[in-house]
Amino acid sequence: MTAATPARTNLLARPGQHREPGITGGGRHDAEQGIYADRAEGLSLTQGAKASVTEHFANRAMFPSDNYDAGLAPPGSITGSYVSAVTIGSGDGEIAVTFGGKANSMIAGQQLLLQASDAGGSLTWSCSSQNIQPRYLPTSCR
Repeated sequence: MTAATPARTNLLARPGQHREPGITGGGRHDAEQGIYADRAEGLSLTQGAKASVTEHFANRAMFPSDNYDAGLAPPGSITGSYVSAVTIGSGDGEIAVTFGGKANSMIAGQQLLLQASDAGGSLTWSCSSQNIQPRYLPTSCR
């Protein structure tokens, strides 16, 4: 006689929701539940770009013209599971995050834009998107 295998529970599932461990619905995730990971990765991948833009501005009193000028890898080299590129704008202080890969269909192919502004010697950052619905933007961008 063999002992029964104990049931495994996904501790990350919401109450009343059952998911088998390791199953994510075929690579797509629900807009309301899974999109936070896409946004978080997008913002996380901009941290190095923001630091480079800030340093370039502090040293030269101007924004970098592109990834190379900022000392960063080419845009398509800064990627993740949900992000296909991080691009420095052309001297305007903008950083564009392009969502791709496994990104939720509500934001796949769209861009999140971070904009630096000179605040009298230091930079402030704002974010927006021309094509991502506000409800899918990171909370700090709404």
